[in-house]
Order: sequence, then C-alpha cells, then structure tokens
Amino acid sequence: MSENTQNQNPKQEQYSLNDDRRVKVLSPGALVAKRFFRNRLAVVGLSILVAMFLFSFVGGLVSPYGQDEQFFTYTQMSKEFVGVTRNDTMRFVVADGQNFGSIAQSKALEAVKKGNTEFNYKDVDYTVDIRSDDFYVVYQGRDIMGYASRDLVNEADGAPKFSFDVKLAALTAMTAGEKEFAADGVDYTLDADGNILAGGEELGYVSRFVVSAADSSVVVTRDFKDRLEEAIDDNAAKFNYTDAEGNEAEYDIVYDASAKVWSVKQMTETYVYDRYAAPSKEHWLGTDTNGMDMLTRLMYGGRVSLIIGFIVVVIEASLGILMGGISGYFGGWIDNIIMRIVD
Repeated sequence: MSENTQNQNPKQEQYSLNDDRRVKVLSPGALVAKRFFRNRLAVVGLSILVAMFLFSFVGGLVSPYGQDEQFFTYTQMSKEFVGVTRNDTMRFVVADGQNFGSIAQSKALEAVKKGNTEFNYKDVDYTVDIRSDDFYVVYQGRDIMGYASRDLVNEADGAPKFSFDVKLAALTAMTAGEKEFAADGVDYTLDADGNILAGGEELGYVSRFVVSAADSSVVVTRDFKDRLEEAIDDNAAKFNYTDAEGNEAEYDIVYDASAKVWSVKQMTETYVYDRYAAPSKEHWLGTDTNGMDMLTRLMYGGRVSLIIGFIVVVIEASLGILMGGISGYFGGWIDNIIMRIVD
C-alpha cells in the first residue's frame, strides 16, 4: 500500500510541475510587452508619444482658437503727413499771359544782388522795382512781367483762387503797411495777421510757410497751418490738433537742418495684426508673426509631424519585414546582396 502510494507521488508531482510550466508560458506578444515595460527608457518614450498625441489631436479640439485664426490690436503708428519749409528764398510769380522764364528770372535776381534796377536779356530791357528786401516787381516797359517775394499769398479753405493782380496788390499793401487795397474791382482788407478779407469774409492769407501734404488727397486746412506754425515758432517737438470733425491726433515735428525742412508725422491708432505678443492669459505662448496663437499652431503642427512619423515607421516596418523575410527564406547569395543594399 505504501509502495503504491510512493509510486504514485512522483507522477502526480511531475504532472503538477508540467501543469505549472504550462500556466507560466507567455505568448510572444505578452512576452514582448513584459520586456517592454521592464525597460524604463521605453516606458518614458511611450509616455512622451502618448502626451504628444493627446496634445496635438485632443488639444486642437479643446483649444478655443482655430488653427488659422488671426488676432488684431490697436497700435500707434507714425505716418508722414506734411512737409514744411520756411520760404527764405525769393519766389517768382509770372503775370498772366507773360513769357518770363526761369533764365530771365535768374537775370533779375542777379541784377538785384548787384544793386542794379535794370538788366537785359535777349536784347530786351527790363526794369526792377525793388519795393523791399523781400519784394520786388519786374517790368518790361510799362508791362508787369512778374514779381518775386519771400511771402506767399494763399487762398483760404474753399475760397476761390486769387488772380495775379490780387496777389500783387496784397503784397504791395503789406509792404507799404496799408490795411486796405483793391484789385479786380473788389475792395479787400488786410489785417495784422496777414489775413485777406472781403465783405467780412476771410478769403486768404499771406505767409512765408509752405506746407505740402505727403498725400495729394489730404487737404491741409488754414487752422492746421496756423497751429503748426505756432508749434514751429515755439520749437516744439510735437503738438496735438483736433480737426473740425472732432478727431484728435498727435503730430511729431522733426527738423532736417541740411534741407531746412520740417517733417511732420501724424501718430494714428491703427488696427494691425497682434504680432509677437507676449505670453498672456489669452495666449499662453504669445502670438506669431501673423498674429496667430502660438500654442494652437503647435497643436495643429504636431498633428502633421506625428502623422508623417507614423507613415515613415509603417513604410520602414513594411520594407524591413519584406526584405528580412526574403533574406531569411532564401539565404545564401540573396541574403548577402540584400544585406549589402541595407548597409
């Protein structure tokens, strides 16, 4: 009885051992997974890959911004508005219908510098009536050919253009210190500020400042010119001006000594792309050159990178399995050729 029991025990023990071994045998996939998760570096890499996947594919759905959504902001921009010169040179104005070109004008200037009141050009005698250091009139016989002056006669905003006779009469009256003059059958008044009035209405003014708009579509008003002239006389670097419609703007004045020109730049509030904005609550990583949210762009950009990476891995694995299978199946010289190609 005991012998039978002793004979049975080894078999039962052997069966038990074999049974335990069958239970502990792992499938190839499970064995790979087990080895994989024992490798800490592999686990870290997988975690990074999963995080990148969630960031790119899930983050883009959670983000409140679209991948092409642009953001704008208001900013102050300096734009060239007008150029200003103080007329320190004699400027000629030719009478209507007269032929008095630039060479003849130069001859007249040259004669005045020499203290002469007469000069000849192309066998024609001219007379210069020097009424002041800043104003003189050129005659041919009794006909007025034109005048030269440092002061300019300008029309007021919306007023009709002055004729040559009105300009000449205004400068003559101002030089003589007179307050009234007549021209073209109209009586005019000249006040202390150089304003030309008729019937109580301001029609123009006399000034040495020449204001030229940078944009031909811009109309420079008399009020703006006066405010600008005051700022230049005060050597101000900037001034504020409110137009008739209530729009206020800031202007910077920069003087170019070499050209003797004041450049007036208008500071305007402009709606532009919110480029290179600093990180904030709205944009955690700021914005790019096109005013787009950087974090959102990284999310959608990560999608492209991950997809390309997966496609490359699939292609590599497919080619590797195919070439490895052929090499392992045939062996010999085929194996050598394939290995040399891979190398």
